[in-house]
Amino acid sequence: MATRFLIFILAIFSLFSATAQRSVALEFSYGVQAPIGRLTDRFGSNFVAEMGTFLYPAGGSGWQLGLSGALLFGDRVKEDVLESLRTSQGFLYGNDKSVANIQLRMRGWRTLLVLGKDWQLNEVSGIQGRLGGGYLSHKIRIQDDPQTYVPQVHGDYKRGYDRLEGGPLLYAWTGYRYRGSNNNLNFSIGLEGTLAFTRGQRSFQFDLRKAYLDRQPSAWIGLKATWVLIVLDRSTSQNWY
Repeated sequence: MATRFLIFILAIFSLFSATAQRSVALEFSYGVQAPIGRLTDRFGSNFVAEMGTFLYPAGGSGWQLGLSGALLFGDRVKEDVLESLRTSQGFLYGNDKSVANIQLRMRGWRTLLVLGKDWQLNEVSGIQGRLGGGYLSHKIRIQDDPQTYVPQVHGDYKRGYDRLEGGPLLYAWTGYRYRGSNNNLNFSIGLEGTLAFTRGQRSFQFDLRKAYLDRQPSAWIGLKATWVLIVLDRSTSQNWY
């Protein structure tokens, strides 16, 4: 999955590099977010690692157009999808009759097409706002115990418990942006919000004893920091690698 994201982003970056009139930037972001609404019963807070490429048109208008891909991951899962397999004491046993340590994790990914705008405060800093749309997917990852084999949750059987969801999303971000002289230090930090119109993707979940195809919103709010690398600046005819 991560490899496909990278290939996708690099392909778009190549297209932007060929057509940009001012500059092209790579952005590397890391953030933390918390679910809102019904997902608070399933997940705790999680982290976001993101990479994107952005085009800054000529003329100093402050507009940006970009594409990005992100991985979502966390270790706080509140919904115990394996409860039906546990004993009354809460244990899960493997084939060798030993207690298995099966971990539940939050995993997801998103892709975004983003339009942004800068409002200058002074020569090097400003307020930035971005709006976008894309696609989001998330699920509960069932992490095997390497020492104990549990056939009920091995291989493809995990799909019968993972609550996989996916759907289109709306995205918003606002925060502080700094761009140093000679492009030697560029970063931003701010708040982001995601609202996805997700639907269950599994035809059957073993513990629910039914299909998981419900349409339900998925929402998060978070804090994200971004390092911006200007790799092509047509306004000065220089490349920054």
